[in-house]
Amino acid sequence: MDDVQKQLLIDYQMTFGSDHGMRVLEDLQKWSGYDDRIIPVGIDGLVGAISDLGRRDMFLHIKDKLETRPDKEIQETAEGEAEDATE
Repeated sequence: MDDVQKQLLIDYQMTFGSDHGMRVLEDLQKWSGYDDRIIPVGIDGLVGAISDLGRRDMFLHIKDKLETRPDKEIQETAEGEAEDATE
């Protein structure tokens, strides 16, 4: 992870870690339907589900940034992950 990516993680965490940011994050969680099941029925349901998934994905993007430690090395290949699992 380069310095720009590390700084961006810190920025996300400082922004959403404040009282103001946590309220915004809670609102985004509700708006995105993060905790809701998505069960599309028919073509209209499928179109709605795609929209719902997009909002949910946006929330997950922010949540991932908040849960990633900027000082942790991110493995770049699946091969590296497999090696770590066997150790």
